[in-house]
Amino acid sequence: MDVLLVRPLQARPHEIVPDIGLGYLATALLRRGHTVRILDCAKERLGMEGFIRVLRERPPDLVGFKLFSTDIASGSCMMERIRQEFSRPPVIAIGGPHVSGLGGAALRTLRPADFGIQGEAEIGLPLLAEAIESGSLPENPAIPGLLYRVADQQVRANPPFFVENLDELGMPSWHLMPPATYPKQSFGLFVRRFPTAPILTTRGCPFRCTYCAGFKVTGRKLRKRSVESVLEELALLKTDFGIRDFTIVDDNFTLDRSFAMSLCEALIARRLDLSWSCPNGVRLDTLDAELVATMEKAGCYSVSVGIESGSHRVLKYMRKHLTVAQIRERVHLLRSASRIKITGFFMLGFPGENPVDIEQTIALALSLPLDRAAFSIFSPLPGTEISQGMIQKGRIQPVEEVFQRADFDSVLDSGETLPSRQVKSLQRKAVLSFYLRPRVFRGILKEIRSLDQVRIIARRLSYVFR
Repeated sequence: MDVLLVRPLQARPHEIVPDIGLGYLATALLRRGHTVRILDCAKERLGMEGFIRVLRERPPDLVGFKLFSTDIASGSCMMERIRQEFSRPPVIAIGGPHVSGLGGAALRTLRPADFGIQGEAEIGLPLLAEAIESGSLPENPAIPGLLYRVADQQVRANPPFFVENLDELGMPSWHLMPPATYPKQSFGLFVRRFPTAPILTTRGCPFRCTYCAGFKVTGRKLRKRSVESVLEELALLKTDFGIRDFTIVDDNFTLDRSFAMSLCEALIARRLDLSWSCPNGVRLDTLDAELVATMEKAGCYSVSVGIESGSHRVLKYMRKHLTVAQIRERVHLLRSASRIKITGFFMLGFPGENPVDIEQTIALALSLPLDRAAFSIFSPLPGTEISQGMIQKGRIQPVEEVFQRADFDSVLDSGETLPSRQVKSLQRKAVLSFYLRPRVFRGILKEIRSLDQVRIIARRLSYVFR
């Protein structure tokens, strides 16, 4: 079967980087004998007509869309066009964080899709492709995570499956997304050397933050690759694709201290001469002086940490299991134990938050020895505890129009959040107060390595100040 894996058209693309989730799916499909292509519409600068042209030049049998909530408007239009343009359209399957968060509701609202897969799809998608190809798809297929319609058009959902041994997945199909063909940017924006590539070393998150639905995608249990598997991938990326830098995009890289230490010590011993960062965020309460120093020695130059709020009350609502005192202590520890650059993640406009809470968050950001800070606006993501609560209270409607605004710069007036104008005003104040300080501003200028990074900074500022 000829399979096309797609990242949709994006109205406001952020970093254009290899999608390792699609890379792992490609590997799973190739192992079962399928032909696979990866199409990143933002990378290829494709509009709708360009996308249709790609399909006409080589019509696939199956099109798989990876959807974030911000993609659903464009993704839905792309699927509708496929239905309109082809007399015998390919099978359409959807997956990704939006689909995993909504479950069966995703297939009910994205009607052009034939199937969906929630959770990890490396097992389910190849089985679906084989069932379609053989014509043996039963009414109640035993395919992990499958979302499908039955005769009465009701949507059924099979339980998701999470791979226990991550080494069994192999590596992403890097030949389908060579890192050097992407713009000079990365998940973390500031990269020390190019080309760079993202890698995953662990999956899963046992924490229960009310605003996050990561567990819907990768499960609650932390699972780790072997250190040798990670080193083998890095060696391949360096030798065959020329990378000089990598980003660990795990949700919880440092949660298992023994694993993180072992990988760092192996990087030191192997002398791969690769710099690296953790832009997706690590938990502050997993860090200690020895681990931080070892990370730096192994080549780590930047980490992001999830702080979210400077209000004790809001941190408790978020269920962060961190206090402001712990945040201060660990950030200062990170600064004193290393020269690693520190980015703080903050969230503004959380339900029930008041202006005093946000002012406390801004004050905390300014008081900490951070090099960078991201002040995002609360977005009700599908599948999160806070979103479910808002739906039950009638504060938001469980519809696509709500979730597609989950871009972390738009404010949803729900009655539980501050008015949008007030939140945006406080976001602008936070950004200006933090970045117009001479120390921080000079530091940012020194870290810029490419024109692509300048464009991203300008684009992000335009979203904040629009």
